[in-house]
Amino acid sequence: MDNYMDRFDTPEAFIRAEVLANRGTQNVIDKSKLRQIADQQDPHGDHSQTSKAELFDLLVELMGQEAYHLAPVGVCSRSFQQKFDITHQDVLRMAKLGFIATTRMVRFWLYGKYRYANTYSPYDYFRLNAEDVHKWLRDHSPKKATKEGE
Repeated sequence: MDNYMDRFDTPEAFIRAEVLANRGTQNVIDKSKLRQIADQQDPHGDHSQTSKAELFDLLVELMGQEAYHLAPVGVCSRSFQQKFDITHQDVLRMAKLGFIATTRMVRFWLYGKYRYANTYSPYDYFRLNAEDVHKWLRDHSPKKATKEGE
């Protein structure tokens, strides 16, 4: 199965794609919000006819790395599972114990109801490798914790 995250080389490329993605009311940040921030950062510029991509690129130019933290962009659990060959429970445990950061909740439609799921830091996704993840999971396994507690 194709992992959506394989399309990106860096967390910044992923964040840019997510910011520019058109998801209707579920956009991670609206063009109007980007325009408002651009007007604050560059008060002498006219940003009324600027595209969303141009606005984001301008903000990256003006703000540097800080611009990538404007929108709460996150990687889904499925991508972590595919990249590191782990389970959803492992992803939840890594987030609960602070090994990876939770960025936001996303809403999706499933079985006739809205459901919600956490997304996780793209910086953690690109920073980690399978060896580090599996070592951390071994060191923090629930079975190990119960043996130590006995």
